[in-house]
Amino acid sequence: MNPSRSLLAFAAKRRSFPRALSAALLIAVCGPARIHAQAPAPVQFTGVSRLTWETANRQGFGQQMPPAFLRWDLNSILNVYGIPLSINALATTEDSYSPQTISAFSIGLSRTDLQDQIRRKIDERLGNLTALQDRLSSLGPEVLADSLRAMGGALAGDITPDAAIAKLQELRNLKETDMQARMDELQSMGLASATQGIASLFPTLVLGSSYPTYTRLTLDGVPVNGAQVECTPGMFYVALAGGQIQSATTGLRSYMSVFEEGAYRRMLAAGRLGVGARDDSHIFLNMVYGADDGGSVSRDSVFSPLTPQKNVVVGVDGRLFLLDDRLDIGGEVDYSVLTADLDAPGPAGTNIPSWLGSFADANITSSADVAFSLDGKYAFRESGTLMSSSFRRVGAGYSSPGAPYLRKDNMRFEGKVEQMFLQRQMSVAAFYKRDEDNLQNSKPYGTTVNAFGAQVALNFRNAPYFRFSYAPLSQVSRIMSDSLNIDTDVLAASALTGYTFRTSSGITSSTSLSFLYNEGKTATAGGRYFSRTAMLFQTLGFAFPLSLTIGAGVLNTALGNIGSTIVTSDFSVTYTALSVWQTTAGISLCRDATHRTGFYLRSSFPAWKGGSVDIWGERGVFDDGLEEYNESVLRVMVSQSW
Repeated sequence: MNPSRSLLAFAAKRRSFPRALSAALLIAVCGPARIHAQAPAPVQFTGVSRLTWETANRQGFGQQMPPAFLRWDLNSILNVYGIPLSINALATTEDSYSPQTISAFSIGLSRTDLQDQIRRKIDERLGNLTALQDRLSSLGPEVLADSLRAMGGALAGDITPDAAIAKLQELRNLKETDMQARMDELQSMGLASATQGIASLFPTLVLGSSYPTYTRLTLDGVPVNGAQVECTPGMFYVALAGGQIQSATTGLRSYMSVFEEGAYRRMLAAGRLGVGARDDSHIFLNMVYGADDGGSVSRDSVFSPLTPQKNVVVGVDGRLFLLDDRLDIGGEVDYSVLTADLDAPGPAGTNIPSWLGSFADANITSSADVAFSLDGKYAFRESGTLMSSSFRRVGAGYSSPGAPYLRKDNMRFEGKVEQMFLQRQMSVAAFYKRDEDNLQNSKPYGTTVNAFGAQVALNFRNAPYFRFSYAPLSQVSRIMSDSLNIDTDVLAASALTGYTFRTSSGITSSTSLSFLYNEGKTATAGGRYFSRTAMLFQTLGFAFPLSLTIGAGVLNTALGNIGSTIVTSDFSVTYTALSVWQTTAGISLCRDATHRTGFYLRSSFPAWKGGSVDIWGERGVFDDGLEEYNESVLRVMVSQSW
């Protein structure tokens, strides 16, 4: 029996027992662990596993995905005496068609999972406390006050139900860093164990595949097959990551091999050290190192003229929260050295520091450059105003193995103002962006883009929602000299509205309507392009388990005097049998120069305890007036949750 319920029942019979009431309240706030010891939590394994098989009668044009594949993935948590260990895996036959490995496995500790577990305990405690508060209110305020004075003040610091609820809600909404700082308090209330307190020192601890993120310019979510660890002892922060980020390949394994370049096996090592917290004020020193294994691929077997490289990046990033977190300022400065060909001879240039040059095995192919960024936000909470801006400059010779898709020789500025009205039911925003590339004078071409925009959003209660966006853009493309500039003006505007309501007879209606307009003009070339799109979707849900969805759209485009119109329509019906078996059948039509008719059927149902089956089939028939062909796709997914 719940201890608080038994004490409450006893107190209800004997209204003169305030200590019993206080004990019940204390149990609701601090948990049974404060009253009597509990056995350690058992080992628990929860998660979901999916097996997906897909087959098609033809290879999609321009796609690397094979016409048939088998994929298995696992997302699970192994809870060992309150410590959640995340275990994730992906295995797929698509590896045989991809130049890089897709399959992955990881096991590790995440402070986010730990915080979610603690929040679930707090939610349970809040539910018990709210129910207890309702019961106590029926006994009268005098009895409750006597109870709190008699025992609550001595044991729990003058506990009141309202104060206890506010306290638990405050703990529930803590940031990750604040949760660690108040772990002693969570332990004293029975919401966390001493082992969980130790685990909270490690925001991340992963073996296998991970996606570490330091900054946008150094290490930005590149997949690493190795290990990653973050540790936050007190006010200090330490992070390490290392492993393979690229497999060796000649670029001849995929369907699109003619477009693929070969690659050497590339290893990465990264470290971060500083003071503060990742999601709070901090200053960190960062270093990222990447090196190719020159022996992993024979240069004669590589389809393109590829060379083994080494790359080292050092930098510093910081963030500062001021004025009760109203002001948020952050930035980073990074310096990189890249050796483009490790087999090249000769000494490095004198502009490269010797200690960094030794890391990168610098030679005549080595280059160095700088990248930096600065951003800031300020929130006027009383008026609901948010102002933000950012600036980024990446040098032409800057490179980082942890941010392989970063645009080089680029400068970008962004500014935005957002304003809320009418209790956040209305918002207005305006922004400006400027982007320049190929900034070096030695480059004969470059592009400068200036973009403006305004956005309005209305979300009034019991009324249709509305979104509107207007964004003109101007682009100047420089070729050789100013006299050969190409000026282009682009306008993008969109409007979206919709409404959902339920009738007294149980019918649910959801309607959405959208309009998009794009226009482009090139003064030098004398060309004009525009497109207009209108889309309507209507869903009807009935009191019985049946719903209908209807969609229709028109796309009109024109380039000069040449125009085209595409008309699309879609109709589907969904029926749920026995409250668990859901089936959707539909037809889609597309009419332009090519007529497309598509049919699809999807059915999902529970097959056993915790298991479900999802079957999706689609067939499309195409007719361009010269040839008629079809595409068929069948996908079966079997899931098991526990």
